[in-house]
Amino acid sequence: LRKEIQTTFSIKSSRKKELILKSIPLMLQEVLEGSVFSVLIITLIARLGENVISSYSISMRIVSLCLLPMYMYCNSLTVLVGEYQSKKEYLKMKILPITTIVTTISVYVIISVLSYIYKENLIGTLTNINSVQEGTIQMLKTVLLFSVFQILFENSKYVLQSIGKSKEALKTTVVINSLASIILIALNIYNLLDLKIVLGILALNYLILSVFFLGEYLKEVRKYSVL
Repeated sequence: LRKEIQTTFSIKSSRKKELILKSIPLMLQEVLEGSVFSVLIITLIARLGENVISSYSISMRIVSLCLLPMYMYCNSLTVLVGEYQSKKEYLKMKILPITTIVTTISVYVIISVLSYIYKENLIGTLTNINSVQEGTIQMLKTVLLFSVFQILFENSKYVLQSIGKSKEALKTTVVINSLASIILIALNIYNLLDLKIVLGILALNYLILSVFFLGEYLKEVRKYSVL
């Protein structure tokens, strides 16, 4: 592609403003998920004790490895949704997110089971602190189970963004994340938090967002098929 890329330098760029405006909701979505909400979750878990936050951190490293295929499938959604939409293959548009969710969860389960079977060896490569190793072994199954809901969220978010509904995705995420944050902070104030409650509320947060995103996506696809 070297020659093709070189020819682009002689072409005057256009629609810069449109591209920037379209990227803002996507950027804010990532900031909200990757910074604001994640920092709150980490802060609350840290209040449960040093060993808990350390074990949780190691567990999430393992979860991140298990979730790696998810981003491959999520990125494929942005390409395939546009392709099917241009070809007016609306049935494929409806089936696509379900296919990627089922496939991603299947791959996640396989990697998770293998990770859990060899958890001692895997955890041993990530930390040599005995108390953290023991804590990670105890909570790893719980963290792996609750993290399945992130797969639903990521797939449904990508598919909604793929049809130009990034603003709607952002607004809904702000509302639901804010409600989840209020509940978590209130439980923390009354000393009612433990790791399972935090992970449960986080999973419910992802589930609610997933249902909304998929509902909005399917509603838009039905509109396309009527036109």
